[in-house]
Amino acid sequence: MVKSETLKKIFEKYWSLFGFVLAMASISWIIIHRDTFMRNHFWMLWAFIPMLMLHNFEESFFPGNFLPWFNRTCFQSDQDFFPSGRTPSAIFSIINCWILTFIAATIANHFIYLAVVMIFFFIQNAWMHISYTLSSKYSPGAITSFVLLAPFGGYILYTLIATGKINIVTLIICYLVGSLLHYNMFFMIRKLQKK
Repeated sequence: MVKSETLKKIFEKYWSLFGFVLAMASISWIIIHRDTFMRNHFWMLWAFIPMLMLHNFEESFFPGNFLPWFNRTCFQSDQDFFPSGRTPSAIFSIINCWILTFIAATIANHFIYLAVVMIFFFIQNAWMHISYTLSSKYSPGAITSFVLLAPFGGYILYTLIATGKINIVTLIICYLVGSLLHYNMFFMIRKLQKK
């Protein structure tokens, strides 16, 4: 029992630092192999993954720490780690930001829709950070949202439309699904808060 609690604390504390190291390694690999890497039409989707890892790192390690801000600001909780706790939040980020985005980039040649939905999900997420920061105070994650996620997400969508990979109908449908998924995350956490 003590071992699993220790591992849990290590995971909760260092998962996003591991993501930062992985992001730096990925970015280095992309730079070294840029000629080969950028021949793939969907290189931008692959490059989005380390950006998300940097975003998770900012949320966890920069001033304010995302979870206390998120719980107290968005859910008016009087606790730093309720309704959204450390372990569920880390697992959600790893699955959603890293694994699902990896799957979306892997299958983009055959099924672009998941990638477009994921991009809209992350643009919504970026907008949440940016809008809170502009309207009140710094939202942990706002810097990477403003510098990386929102502009690069927009650039990916522009490129997919300009190259004919998606059309306006696909864009609208994926926007709606991505938005619903993003807001569903809040409803699920709100439901947890009421238990």
